[in-house]
Amino acid sequence: MTYAEMNEARKLYGSLSEQELEQAGHVATRQEKELKVSNLIKVFEQLPEFDREAFNILVDEYDFEGLDTALYNVLFENAKWQQALEIQRRLAEHDEAA
Repeated sequence: MTYAEMNEARKLYGSLSEQELEQAGHVATRQEKELKVSNLIKVFEQLPEFDREAFNILVDEYDFEGLDTALYNVLFENAKWQQALEIQRRLAEHDEAA
């Protein structure tokens, strides 16, 4: 962010009422949670046995407001671990074939 952009942001921030700032905070929090879910979906899509339809049902019925950082981190680490196991399995199959 450039110095001019920072000054513009400060001016905008200073012009907002307390209610507008609170509303902007709520919007930012919701967008952050939605981004986390989007990133989580991208990671799970790379798993070999990923079922998009089942995952869509889960996401459609899930309350984004309930997504906390701890749950996100657990799911994300689990997905990365599953990816690592899949890569390891493929390498083992490749070594056996060679």
